[in-house]
Amino acid sequence: MNNTSLKKQQGIATLFIAIILLIMITMATVLTANVGIMERKISTNDIRASQALLSAQAGIDLALANFSKYGLANPTAPYIIAGNFLKTNGDQAISYNDGNTSKITGYYNISIDTTAPGYPDTITVVAEGLSDDKSASTTIRQEIIFASPMRGLVNDDNFILNKSVLIVDGSADINSSLINNIDSATNTGTLLKAWVKSTISNTTANPASNVFANSAELTNNGIPPMNHVFLDTMRAADDRGLKHISKRTKCPTPCTNPAALSNQAQSTMHYLEGNINLNNLTIGSSTYPSILMVDLNNGGSLSLTNTTINGLLLVKGSWDNNNNPATINGAVVVENGNLLQAGNLTISYDQTVYDNLKNVGIYTRSPGSWSDIN
Repeated sequence: MNNTSLKKQQGIATLFIAIILLIMITMATVLTANVGIMERKISTNDIRASQALLSAQAGIDLALANFSKYGLANPTAPYIIAGNFLKTNGDQAISYNDGNTSKITGYYNISIDTTAPGYPDTITVVAEGLSDDKSASTTIRQEIIFASPMRGLVNDDNFILNKSVLIVDGSADINSSLINNIDSATNTGTLLKAWVKSTISNTTANPASNVFANSAELTNNGIPPMNHVFLDTMRAADDRGLKHISKRTKCPTPCTNPAALSNQAQSTMHYLEGNINLNNLTIGSSTYPSILMVDLNNGGSLSLTNTTINGLLLVKGSWDNNNNPATINGAVVVENGNLLQAGNLTISYDQTVYDNLKNVGIYTRSPGSWSDIN
């Protein structure tokens, strides 16, 4: 009897322990499941928060890519003027597309106070970013400054482009008829038609004082023309500043009418390298002039045929236009080379173009100005 009773007690104890273990395992399983659910929720929330932050940053990047001096004054979609603010017209979707999959990864909207001091040279962009399901949002602030290679120079009477429409770092083979209309400008400094470092041939300028061979401004101290034209900060480190604010086009083989030069709605600076042919184009306008820097130092070529450039053409290296007809309403600068066969090149002084050259540039972040609002 005692053995039977003891066995029953041991059986009950085993069953009790098994039940307790089962309960503990069940509780552990439920707790683990809850922890997993919580971790997934936390992970999802983190993903949504990251999407919102990245969307806000992408909004600023897209604003930088689209703004120019004139883009702010006359914004195009999706930007509108609403009272004292330049804003996006509602939440703008940011899409991902790899050719196979297309999906929205977030949204952004932009707001800029147009009455703030320093506007539009210095602006503060407030960007709100939303996750793909709009459940999370982040708002950030970024100060942006306008980078121009000519800011502060154009209105100076002593600025070289207020004195000359043609500047050549070597010799020039020109005809005086290529320079027109400069005498109509009377509101700047002493106006000269051409500065040439070396000799000038094939010219019958009248009056002769308007064309200067052996120009002291170019021969003294060996200062290259670019140093007269652009701010020092933009010419540092082998013109990297100028390249940074430019649209870059490289043509290792001859290319005609690069797409970047066509259908421009805003003032733009271009840096062209290689073999460039521009035929039957109109680049820029009096209101929206362009700056074209063409690097011919590595064996490149530039051909302008029935093309009009409203703005500033700067050529690095010798330029032979083969007497093709072309018009520049603004100025031409040739650095580290000669100007050859330019008899059919017409350079016309345009005061509006000169005044608006200061608006050529890009907006860029002000270092250390980023802040997270929420």
